[in-house]
Amino acid sequence: MPKNEPSSEAATPRDSPQKTIRIFYALTVLDNFWFMNAVWILFGTQYLGVSHLQTVVLLSMPFYLVGAALQVPTGIWADHHGRVRAHVVGGLCSAFGFVPFLITREFVILLITIPFLGLGHALRSSSVEALASNACDRDKSFDFHKVTSHGRVLYFAAHSTGAIVGAALYSTHALWLIGISIAAMLASSGVALLLRSEPTTQPFGDVSHFRQLLRILRETNLWMVLAGVGGLFLAIDTTYFAYQPVFSKAGLSTTSIGWIYAVLGVVSISGAFAYRHLGARIPARQTVSILGAAVALTGAGMLATNVPFLLIIFSCPLFFATAMVIPFANTHVVARTPQHLRAAALSTVTLAWNVATLIAWTSAAAMVDNVSLKAPLLAGAIIAVTVAIGVWLNKARKPLAL
Repeated sequence: MPKNEPSSEAATPRDSPQKTIRIFYALTVLDNFWFMNAVWILFGTQYLGVSHLQTVVLLSMPFYLVGAALQVPTGIWADHHGRVRAHVVGGLCSAFGFVPFLITREFVILLITIPFLGLGHALRSSSVEALASNACDRDKSFDFHKVTSHGRVLYFAAHSTGAIVGAALYSTHALWLIGISIAAMLASSGVALLLRSEPTTQPFGDVSHFRQLLRILRETNLWMVLAGVGGLFLAIDTTYFAYQPVFSKAGLSTTSIGWIYAVLGVVSISGAFAYRHLGARIPARQTVSILGAAVALTGAGMLATNVPFLLIIFSCPLFFATAMVIPFANTHVVARTPQHLRAAALSTVTLAWNVATLIAWTSAAAMVDNVSLKAPLLAGAIIAVTVAIGVWLNKARKPLAL
């Protein structure tokens, strides 16, 4: 396991670990207080008047394509120029990307500005979490495994709150919801300024920075963790996309859909708490296999019924497992990377999520519009379980257990 290498951070004034972690929690809430989350697909099909596939291609695909392309480069940029600066710029980019939704329905304009949402998310996704991991290194009373698990609890709490409020106000105040989301992004940038930036001495653009990251991924078998995460998210996001059109076609109101997301959010919070207490005791291969089995169970249940109440019941294992995926991956990444590579390394987790979501949403949207929802759900579950089994059976040169 690579040792945490000293950087110029040691020579600069730094915030206390307690303050850094508190602000990390606050930023997690603000960054995910997005009120359109529960009705984003309905926003495209009903408010903008396009199909499910067009919603993904025109609204979501630019976001995920830009995010995937810039995820690691922005992580390297954050490691050099400062994680706080990266988060502040990311919040401003995200706020700017939302502005056109307030004033136009012209897709040409939306297509130009949506990539700013992807850039903003790429800049924010790993920057402050890298600072939190370094704070845990400085103060051993903090366990990053528990800190990142608490972060997921707040993540799902913010998502659930946003889902309830967003679904309740969507039909009459859709533009208000976008305005509040802009305010949340601006507030996130402002709160991030309460932290001191901690850049490293690694020259930006130096090939060695990227090569170090590739070497760590290869030699510590982190690529296997990322493959498992990508496979799980492929199934998770295919299923996640399905809920809005399925529940809408079943005659449920947007308010009801919001409450369904809230209930599933509580299940996710339970999963995050469970991983906080049990995650460090379970080896990685077994963890990935458990997560894959949960995804497969949900996929099988959704293949068996279209009754909304039963769909919610079968969705519980999926959302319980979802809460474990990011803490699981982040913990393994931080345990195997030095401090000066933390943002870049953590960005690989989000990269796996971006790629999986891009594939999942596109295939699911095409199926919803043209054929059947069951095929992508089944395919996602099979792929997730296949990847999980492959990771578990792989004869790694280095163990994947913490």
